[in-house]
This record gives sequence, structure tokens and C-alpha cells, in this order.
Amino acid sequence: MAIKARSLIGAIAAAVSVIVLLVFAYKLFDVPPIMAVEGPPEQISTPLRPGVEADDGQVVISEFSEAEEAVSERLSSGTQPVGHHSIAGLILSESGELLADIKVFVLLRADFQNKHSPWTATSDISGYFHFDSLLPGDYVIRTGETARFASVKKYVRAGTRSVNIVLSELEELWVHGVVKDRSDQPLANVLVAPKDTTNSAYSDAEGNFGLMVTVAGSGQPNQGLRFSLTGYQSKRVVIRANQAQAKAVDLSTVYLEGYNATAEVLGWVQAEQKPVANANVLLRTLDGADQYQSATDAQGLFIFPEVAVGTYDFTVIPSSDYYIFTQEGLEVGPYGEELSVTLQPVEKGVLKGHLVDIHYQPVADFGLWLTSQSPRVSGSHRLVSDSLGYFEIGPVPLGEVHIASYSIPQINVRGVIVTDDADATTLITLDVGGYLLEGYVVDSQTNPIRGAQVALIWSHEQGGVLSHSARNAVSDEAGYFDFSRIGPGTHRLNVSAAGFQRRLLDHDVAAGSVWVELSEAEDPNRAP
Repeated sequence: MAIKARSLIGAIAAAVSVIVLLVFAYKLFDVPPIMAVEGPPEQISTPLRPGVEADDGQVVISEFSEAEEAVSERLSSGTQPVGHHSIAGLILSESGELLADIKVFVLLRADFQNKHSPWTATSDISGYFHFDSLLPGDYVIRTGETARFASVKKYVRAGTRSVNIVLSELEELWVHGVVKDRSDQPLANVLVAPKDTTNSAYSDAEGNFGLMVTVAGSGQPNQGLRFSLTGYQSKRVVIRANQAQAKAVDLSTVYLEGYNATAEVLGWVQAEQKPVANANVLLRTLDGADQYQSATDAQGLFIFPEVAVGTYDFTVIPSSDYYIFTQEGLEVGPYGEELSVTLQPVEKGVLKGHLVDIHYQPVADFGLWLTSQSPRVSGSHRLVSDSLGYFEIGPVPLGEVHIASYSIPQINVRGVIVTDDADATTLITLDVGGYLLEGYVVDSQTNPIRGAQVALIWSHEQGGVLSHSARNAVSDEAGYFDFSRIGPGTHRLNVSAAGFQRRLLDHDVAAGSVWVELSEAEDPNRAP
């Protein structure tokens, strides 16, 4: 019996050991969450690929780094990527108020068209938010819209820990006016609707209309009102963000152009005697109010089945292999148009370069975007330096190119020329490194100034290549601000706050923290 009991105890112990090992293996190999995520991760669609249209109507022709490709693959499978980088910052109002309980979403920039984010954070009582365990790359940070604040979107590079997101307060604006045709007769039942909202109104029998429109502060996009009526060309009228201060806007008279017919517009796009597929084709009215969009199929064919009779600007946007084609003043008559477009190939070369700081130390594993300066060439190309700061990218369009980051810090490089010299190496100096600049903004009595706007600016020119960087921060309730991942050397601080005089000062980041004292602004109404 003792032997059987010991055997039974041994079997139980072995089973427990197996369970412990299985749990350990699960914890070891399973992908941990990035942070406390509200709700299950959403299934992410295929990331934006070359030839796909972006939110702003531009065709994105890009190359992704291996790290971004890896993240995209894991996102498409519903798995969260895990790395060693983080993004953190503060949520503030335009007055410097630290904002709690603001939803913050982060998404890999390659997937920015997707409306759902697998990672969600909420700012705490001090306005602070953070995301950990991110792989390197560019991300989109977006705040959720609230009853008080508009949503804001920023591009941020992983590793940035001083992202200050300033929210603009929403304002209610009364917009009114009258709608007429070109014979000065009032138009009834015209639909007047702001963009992306269900709040709309109709004009009355005298053409009068009025509605409340929500607009954000000066840092936000303008609001647009669209006027639509069957038998007339729709029209878009822009409400400027700075008009919110007036609380009411009189648009006076809005005129609509009538038309009585639509027609079909079709055509073919070819290059080098071959059809060009996946080219974006645009028809835009001369006032920009209306636009038709199509794309070529495998045979290079595009069709607009119903286009209002009128005059248009016609544009074909292919990949970066061919020049953009434009034709102004295309007349579309009642019998339609049949078009034939032949694209010209873009001459290309290879760009070799070396990314360094001002002390010629390599800027390793750093990604930037390259675009041609020619208005006739579309698309962007991704370049990433290796462990020694070198990169090679091609084929890319010959001629002058613009190299920039699409995230924080804002980096712009101009004066780089792509030639057919395959052996040339371009030296590019960047403001990227391991320095952290901390500082305080105070008044003449050393009282902290909250909500001060702090800009950190740097520029460098060498061999005709001009590099520029810009970072922005807002001081908190203690007057504190910081900038991270800065390169060595002298930078310029531009500090301003309501009620104080602007101050410019140069500061070497190697000298440590900086103390910025602002003087009170002179009151123009003060008696001499």
C-alpha cells in the first residue's frame, strides 16, 4: 500500500510539473500585450501598398523597411508587435491645461488608413500617456474627439518620449446666407451640409438657410459646407477656423451653376507601347468644388460613366516610373469624350549616402522618405541607414530630391541631387542622437509659466546640402519641458507665452538643462 501511495503521489507531482512547464512555455512564447488595451485588438487590414490612394488624395508609392514590413505582417494577422521602443507624452489644451481621460490611439504609419487601432491609452490626471514595447518605425498617434476638443493626428517616430499633443477646443458657429442661381433667382430645397457630420439644413422658398457648424481652433483644418441640388453642380464653401471667434458667419449669396446633362468620359493610358495599370485618373472642376476619380485597369482603360457637362482639369497620376500627365480646360460636351494618354518614362538613378551628426558620428538604422522635387513625379521612397549610417536607394528619379521625416522630429533635407554617377556618396548631417534637453520657463519672479510654446530649431549646411530640424513642446504646470533624441551642437529655442515677450536663445545641448525667463509684454493701453 505504501508503494502504491508513493506511486500515486509521484504521478500527481509529475502531472503538476507538466502543467507548470506548459504555463511557463505559454508565458515565454506567447506575445504579451503592449499595454492595458481596452477591448480585444481589432483585425487590421492589409497595410497601404504602392499605388494605393492615401487620405489626402495622393498616390503613395513607397518602400517599407524590413522592420515596418515585419510589423505590417503581424498586424495583418492580428498579432501585436513587440519591441524595445516606446512613445510617450502629454495631452494639453491650447492654454496649457493638462487634460485627463483623453483617448489616444497609435497605429503603424503604413496602416494609417485603417480607422481602428490595436493599441489604446488614456491620459492620466497629469495628461500623461505612453505606449511601450514598440518596434522601430513611424507611427500615427490620434486622439479621440470629445464634446470639448477636436481629434488631432500626429506622426511620431518610435522612441520619442516627449510628444506634446495640443488640442483645440470646438466652437459652435452659426452660418447663414442665401442660395441663388446665376439668374439671381432664389433656390429652394438646397441641401447645406458640413463635412463628416449629420447636422445639415435646407434652403427655404426664398433661398435662405442657416445652421450650426462645429469648428476647431486655429491649429485645426477648416470646415467645409457643401451645397447640393439636383440639376445643379454642387459647390463647396470653406469656413475658416479663425472665424469661430465671430460666433456667426454671413456667407451672403452662394451661387450654384446649373447643368442639364451628363456624359461618359473614357480613355486609355499607355507608356512605351504598353498599357499602364493602376494609374489614378482625376477630373476636377475649375473651381475645385467637384472631382471625379477613377483608375486604369489591366488594359489601361478608365471610365467615368456620368460626368456633368462642363470644363475640367484632367490628371493622370501613375507610379513614379512615369511622369504625371495634366491637361487643363478639358471640355466635356453632351456626347462625352474619348481620350488617349501616352506617358513619358522618368529617368532614374541610384542615390548613395551617409547619415551622420555634426561630429561625423553615424546615425544608424534611421529611416527617412525621399520625394522628387519635380511636380511631374509622384510617390515617395523609403530609405533606411545601416549600422554605420550608410544607405543606398534606387532606382529613384534623377534630379533634386527632398528628404524628410513624416514624423516627430520634423527633419527636412534639401539640396540632394540624384545623378547617374553610381560611385558618388552624399553626406547628410542630421539632428539625431542621444541627448536629452530639459528646461523650465519662468517669469521675472521665477514663477513657472504653464502653456508656453517652446520650439527647438536646428540647421546645418555642408556641401550644398541643407539640413533642418524642428521640435515643439508645451510647458506644464511647473514650467517644465523636454526634448529627447537630440543630436549634439547648438540649437535655437523659440519660446512664447500669452502675456509675455517672445524670447530667442541659442543653447548647446551638451551644457545641460536650460532656464528660460520671459519678460511681461508691454501693455499698449498703459499710460506713459
